[in-house]
Amino acid sequence: MRLSIRQVHGGTSTERFVALKADANEVLVDAWISFLDEPDLPEPERLDGALLLVIFRCMERGGRLFVEGPLSKSLVRSIRHFQEAWARWRPDLYRPVEIVPDSVAEISQAPDRAIAAFSGGVDSTFLALQHTSGELGAAKYPLTDVMFAHGLDIPSANTEAFAKAVDRHREFLGSVTLRPRLLRTNVRDFYPSSYEDAHGALICGLLHQYSHAFGVGLISSSNAYENLRLTWGSNPVIDPLMGTERFAIVHDGAGYNRIEKVERVAADEVATKGLRVCWRDTSYTKNCGVCEKCILTQLEFLALGHSDPPCFDRPLDIRLIDTVTPASLSRLRGYEWVLETSKAFDGQPWRRALEKRVRKLRNKEAAKNLRASFGRLLRLPG
Repeated sequence: MRLSIRQVHGGTSTERFVALKADANEVLVDAWISFLDEPDLPEPERLDGALLLVIFRCMERGGRLFVEGPLSKSLVRSIRHFQEAWARWRPDLYRPVEIVPDSVAEISQAPDRAIAAFSGGVDSTFLALQHTSGELGAAKYPLTDVMFAHGLDIPSANTEAFAKAVDRHREFLGSVTLRPRLLRTNVRDFYPSSYEDAHGALICGLLHQYSHAFGVGLISSSNAYENLRLTWGSNPVIDPLMGTERFAIVHDGAGYNRIEKVERVAADEVATKGLRVCWRDTSYTKNCGVCEKCILTQLEFLALGHSDPPCFDRPLDIRLIDTVTPASLSRLRGYEWVLETSKAFDGQPWRRALEKRVRKLRNKEAAKNLRASFGRLLRLPG
């Protein structure tokens, strides 16, 4: 396999193209990134970000990857550990690839500035609040910009929805003095079935595109340390392996659970109004209020005593609680945190409904584990 990039300046944007070829005729990835309102973006000195955008396609295929350009010495080393982790977690899908760059770049001075990936959800809004206030003291990162990546959760062809989504967050970003950096890309199109695994690498790869101006890329946590899901594409074990001495990747916020994050966001009216947590709404500009992600977020606000947060158009319909089916045990833990936090509301209809639903889900999970245990016993040699 061979990885290459090229860049074109024109109009009001810079276009960067990333190509991964198996041979002269077979193209595995033909991705583009359009940096909106940035016509003079310098060409990347290293192909670190490009490598991260294609690494999962490479691991799916196996073999050797030739990189037509330099890579950071630290990434050449750490990406080996990154690949080893995924090959152990998903040996049926991935195997390590030997990476052979044209050259290895030495360490250079990094700017003392940070940029964060931003979607407008609870996790990234919490991160933005923490690093633009004084609450972390000297431990905060010098966050000045956020990256809005169009093409990850909003389809790259839907430019109107992306513009409206950005507008939804402009008031909040202005209130914390963060500059939005906008890009559009089709890179998700090359991971139709493995996006859950690859999304962290794609976000980090896009953050690396700004490494000429920043020394740190922040990616917000999805789960707290006591509730980690290692086979999720972004976690505190593997994210730092995608950074370099020149551009560190920091997985931030895992010291807080969702309830604690919502509590911090709820204290800021502008931040709360702009929250966008929903992935079901086809307009990509509001929260539907009926999907599992919306229901959980509304319950988190209720547990903290906020019955009508302005990011939702209507109060929670408690009949929907009986429909929630968390996609993972870590998500189920989120509902348990709601119950633990909301003891002062014992007897409220929504809390009784949630207790009943969580009990049912836990019993179902226990039954599944029991069946699996019996299955293992039956397979033991006699």
